Amino acid sequence: MRPDQPPAIPQSAAERTLAARLSLLEVDRAAAAAAARDLAAGLSPLLHDDVAFLLPETNVLYGAPATRDRLRGAEGAKRLWWTPLHVELSADSTLGWTYGVTVADERGDSAPRHGKYLAAWRRTAEGWRLAAFVATAGLPRGSASSGDAPVLPALPEEGAAADFARADRAFSALASRVGAARAFGAFAAPDAVTFPGSGDLARGPADIAARLADFSRVSSWAWTPIVAVGAGSGDLGYTVGEATILVRAGEKTDTLRSKYLTIWRRLPDGRIAFAADAGNSRPTR
Repeated sequence: MRPDQPPAIPQSAAERTLAARLSLLEVDRAAAAAAARDLAAGLSPLLHDDVAFLLPETNVLYGAPATRDRLRGAEGAKRLWWTPLHVELSADSTLGWTYGVTVADERGDSAPRHGKYLAAWRRTAEGWRLAAFVATAGLPRGSASSGDAPVLPALPEEGAAADFARADRAFSALASRVGAARAFGAFAAPDAVTFPGSGDLARGPADIAARLADFSRVSSWAWTPIVAVGAGSGDLGYTVGEATILVRAGEKTDTLRSKYLTIWRRLPDGRIAFAADAGNSRPTR
């Protein structure tokens, strides 16, 4: 340090957390600007090596190479605008999540498509990288070959990621016993959000359960995690998984298949609850 330089002022823990939150918000906004120019080219440099990307009508895309290939070859919207509305970090600032609203450019469609997005981010030596992403509308459709099942690592058997995977499976088991509406209400954090395909965000256990109670034709809803990640601090994580929904249609039952991204939080009392949940479709066969 030169004699005329003032000494560095140590940052408090709160200041470091705020700086980390602002850094993630800046990266999310930069990603949005890049995706607005060209979705595939804009997001490619920001993808985490183990990214799980949820394009509509496909299985989960896992890994940066597979995601880049599918984004380049996808059909439909090639640009996506989004605006972050929320940013949250783990206690150790190594994992974060954001959500917000989207507008899709359909290249010639006179009515832009509005939706919402949910993203998980992991901090690496190179900075924040996109680790999981889903949007309710506006993402391009996957190519015909993207129905291939992803090659995935085994789910962790210990640590925070394993805890979140177990919570996800318990969540599904409860839904099979008491129905999705009650299960979502029971597992939602006090400030949890979900992302209906239309309308506003659903906020809090009561609102989330009430929205799902409207789906009276759903006879069962089951899911299983296929990816689980947790922060080293153990307080925040996410799961990505596959769901099957049986819907009554007159005298027959239709089978709908989807995939999801769920953000998990360990509450002060030790209970694990979901902070956010969103999904989209996957191949029916």
